[in-house]
Amino acid sequence: MSKYDSLKQWLLDARGDRTPLTFFELETLLEFPLPASARTHRPWWANTASGHSHASAWLDAGWRTADVDLARERLVFERKPVSRSGDGKVQAASAAAGREGLLIARVLLSADAQRLIDDLARTTAGDTAAAAAALLNQLALERRLQQALASAEGPARSGPGDGQEAAAEPASSPPRRLEVVAGSAPRRA
Repeated sequence: MSKYDSLKQWLLDARGDRTPLTFFELETLLEFPLPASARTHRPWWANTASGHSHASAWLDAGWRTADVDLARERLVFERKPVSRSGDGKVQAASAAAGREGLLIARVLLSADAQRLIDDLARTTAGDTAAAAAALLNQLALERRLQQALASAEGPARSGPGDGQEAAAEPASSPPRRLEVVAGSAPRRA
């Protein structure tokens, strides 16, 4: 196991054929600072795996470095060109080229959120980016539906004798499909 495995996994999940990153964004992803030599020696970014665990991470994921700018502390990861395997099948590059990515360091997610993404990723061939996007899209849709239901319900009515306000349930209300687990975001029941 390499300390650069998080970079390798992120690149495996990445969309598109070019992924620009600043050194700060890369450090956020790695959850540790780059060594000083990464900021001062261009050869640190060479696409040579032999004896270099950092380069092995991007090369093993099918990427290479390009446009390394030490002065501005940024670089571009490029997907390696499409190649043919021994059986003649094309090793396809991503068709989503040109889309901007969103980098969310796993350290910023709760353990429950990470588990939820990982569970869904198992159904998407391990694509954690697709799993996270699907969960965010689902949450946005459910929020929009809840807002539409709330506005259709009109003003709230009193709760059962406790003086608290409670939303009226429409007769044709669909069953609630969200549950809140202590200390986590809402998730499907």
